[in-house]
Amino acid sequence: MPYRKRFRVNEVHSILDMLECDPDFLTANLYILPPADPDCSDGDSGDEDKGALDNLSRRQLEAEAEVTVWKGNKRVRLFSPDDDDDVTLTPPTPDPSALQPAPSTLAPAPGSRRRRTASVVPTAGSSSVSNDVTPPIPDPGALQPAPSTSAPAPGSRRRRTASVVPTAGSSSVSNDVTPPIPDPGALQPAPSTSAPAPGSRRRRTASVVSTAGSSSANATRSESLHPPDIQQDLTTTATTTVKKRKLEKPVRKWTKADMPENSRPSGTVHPIQYSATDLTPTALFEKFLDDEVMQLLTDNSNKYAAQKGKHGFVTSAVELRLFMAILFNSGYAPLPRRRLYWEPSPDVQNTAVSKAITRNRFEELMANIHVADNDNLAPNDRMAKVRPLFTVLNSKFVAHFPRQQNLSVDESMVPYYGRHSAKQYIRGKPIRFGYKVWSINTCLGYCVQLDPYQGAGTTIPELGLGGSVVVKLCSVLPPDNYVLYFDNFFTSLRLLQHLSTSGIKATGTVRVNRIEDCPVMAVEKVKKMARGTSDHRLDTVSNIVVVRWHDNSVVTLASNCHGVEPVGSAQRWSSAEKCKVAIPQPYVVSQYNKYMGGVDRMDQNIATYRISIRSRKWWWPLFAYLLDVAMQNAWIIYRQTEGAQHRPLDQLEFRRDICSIYYTRYSFERPSIGRPLGRPRHLDNRVPEEIRSDRTDHFIESIPTQRRCAACGVKVKKQCSKCNVGLHLDVCFAMFHHL
Repeated sequence: MPYRKRFRVNEVHSILDMLECDPDFLTANLYILPPADPDCSDGDSGDEDKGALDNLSRRQLEAEAEVTVWKGNKRVRLFSPDDDDDVTLTPPTPDPSALQPAPSTLAPAPGSRRRRTASVVPTAGSSSVSNDVTPPIPDPGALQPAPSTSAPAPGSRRRRTASVVPTAGSSSVSNDVTPPIPDPGALQPAPSTSAPAPGSRRRRTASVVSTAGSSSANATRSESLHPPDIQQDLTTTATTTVKKRKLEKPVRKWTKADMPENSRPSGTVHPIQYSATDLTPTALFEKFLDDEVMQLLTDNSNKYAAQKGKHGFVTSAVELRLFMAILFNSGYAPLPRRRLYWEPSPDVQNTAVSKAITRNRFEELMANIHVADNDNLAPNDRMAKVRPLFTVLNSKFVAHFPRQQNLSVDESMVPYYGRHSAKQYIRGKPIRFGYKVWSINTCLGYCVQLDPYQGAGTTIPELGLGGSVVVKLCSVLPPDNYVLYFDNFFTSLRLLQHLSTSGIKATGTVRVNRIEDCPVMAVEKVKKMARGTSDHRLDTVSNIVVVRWHDNSVVTLASNCHGVEPVGSAQRWSSAEKCKVAIPQPYVVSQYNKYMGGVDRMDQNIATYRISIRSRKWWWPLFAYLLDVAMQNAWIIYRQTEGAQHRPLDQLEFRRDICSIYYTRYSFERPSIGRPLGRPRHLDNRVPEEIRSDRTDHFIESIPTQRRCAACGVKVKKQCSKCNVGLHLDVCFAMFHHL
């Protein structure tokens, strides 16, 4: 009896695996439709609350596969998401006569479409996936398909077959199975005598054969362009990719108990003390963009200009710091076009920028700024153009990391609307299009490590993509007593067990299909109970607790350090009582809500004053993003210093202070464009304290007109060349500069 069913493309491997595990089937038709849009970018996160395959774009999952399986008189269900991987398949002994299909003498009606079958026959030396199963020896003639004598009607369309035949010597995953060797003559397909009608269309075949001695885990698939009647000659040359070895389920012993006290977080981290320091904003910012980073940018920019034939272009670290000041200025004073910063019109005039550097020089820097050497780019790295800056800044983020015990791991999106193979689309995010960057942050938003996502790559098989990201980000942390928090994209019980062996505590929301048969109360049952209801189970082998709690919806969490006790309370609005009511809240939920939002806090800080000057280079958004991350990291450290106690600065004032210092310290000498308007500013606002007391390049010069001395107020015809304030030569000059 045939059984037909449509499958998505992502289920094809499961179908092949199931056919390989079953020695009873006769033949199978497997026709895979082409994808709707093969150039679509993959989005692998999506709506993290759902956790379904539809998180990918709709067009990527449009493709379908049609399967017809002949298996005697029984209808067999080929695929089910709820199938248990541990089921032992014990096939009955087949009747040789039952395996011989009757010849087909029926001819199709005019205009009808016929499909050939995909012959999937186990052969000598092949073994199926089973536990302690020894399949019977089939009759050599039972597997010989009868010749087809039917011919297609004129104008009909025929499809070629996908022949999947494991041959002698091939092996697949099995446990203590010794299969018998059937007669090789049973594997010879009968010649096809049917011919296509004139004008009919025939589909090409995908000949998939496992050759002698090939391993099922390392074989590859090949596509044959030959008709079915000569595929017999090709069965010794094609190879196939068979199923991967399934991971063994870890041993779990679930019990109704809470997290033991000895597994809860203990001890504290050893932070780098910034409270006793009195560092200025500029000094903190230059801890990240120090001379090493500036030299990297200078060397590669000069080299890139020379490669383009612009041998007269030479820049320096001083000029690039002034260039960065203008970029940061565009974050808190954006204009729709960057050339407007040099416009003399009063509605858009920016005197600080126009005096700092000429417009043509700035655009020349924009055209030649570069991070990597184009002659030495990693061939397999999609982020090679910006990888050196990621590497050097990551090392400095870790070196100056104000250690905190609670860290969060999440994804950060960098907006980008151009074309690139690593660009992502994530539905439901504030930034839907752009680059995805994995990040680990403190609860205040300090970024400890960044890793740009560039597509599926090398991962730890038992942990998957999310778990591999967490392990990679944690590998650079200094040894200490950390507690990690992440969402359901990353969390799995295997990951929590892996982190426990490394001495790292972790907590996260977990998807329903990742709790490994935990006997916690079902979601449908919890939904029918009152809000605040919770259920939990403890794995006594790994000390991992799974908690399911009914809030506005049902949420499941897993942790290797936090449990249900002590139970707190949360305020929720009650529609029935028209007021807020207190509902019970497990301790693991309160800790997760308290420390999870570090990456979101960083995104909020960056989005407030994000660099607005854009470029046509695909890596420019990542370059500007790294500058913004370095700036917000410096501001977070500043808030912990002693200087923030007597001079508190919010992020806007912090950025403006650094820009004003750079304008004063690194601006080129240019003639004045006019007399300043308005009343003169206070002396402390005109000359920052950091400039007055740096004892560098302060000289007395004569001026043609008188002006007030900044120290005593008496008129004088001399001024400081750097501070641009009137000063007397002797006492006033020394007093003003704290000499």
